[in-house]
Amino acid sequence: MRSRQSGMTLIELLLATLLLAAGLGIAFSAMRSAVRTMASAEVLLTGSEQMRTTRGLLRRQLAQAHPVAWAEDRQGRAILFDGGPQHMRFVAPLPGVVSEGGLFVQSLWIEPRAGTRALMFGYRMLDDGNDESAHALDPERPLVLVEDMGELRFVYPDEHVPDGHSPSAYLRGLTEAGAAARYPAGLPEKVRGMIE
Repeated sequence: MRSRQSGMTLIELLLATLLLAAGLGIAFSAMRSAVRTMASAEVLLTGSEQMRTTRGLLRRQLAQAHPVAWAEDRQGRAILFDGGPQHMRFVAPLPGVVSEGGLFVQSLWIEPRAGTRALMFGYRMLDDGNDESAHALDPERPLVLVEDMGELRFVYPDEHVPDGHSPSAYLRGLTEAGAAARYPAGLPEKVRGMIE
């Protein structure tokens, strides 16, 4: 009688190789899927962090806004704040790491870019007298706060404005009434200058 030799037959070897290849294919596919998932999660986290940082910057800057005139409208009235769906301009100090102090006219605007929108930021020193420079740090390279925003616009809270008044005229009237109540003997020149 013949003794059986120990070992694997050619069919068993091919079957083992096929199972090993299938296992490696599944492992490679799972690893590639995990890498893609991690990359997309990292993009989402980076975007979320960028939005959180930008939101914090905007809140701080708007909270520090000063009621200081930086220009005049067509009727010669002082402009303290200018805002619309695509832009916003106000006076406030810059964060300490950016400036050496003082007040700056700060501009935020929405700029269309290749099928998307970007939130831009510019500033200029209040006293330089050149209102045109308020839209950029450097006209060649404005500061981009947020890129790739599908829908972006500025929305302002609705305020009750009586019929027949513009929001700025109504605010001016409230300011003058408040100033008259605060200073019944008459407005100091410094306060009048700030209001005008």
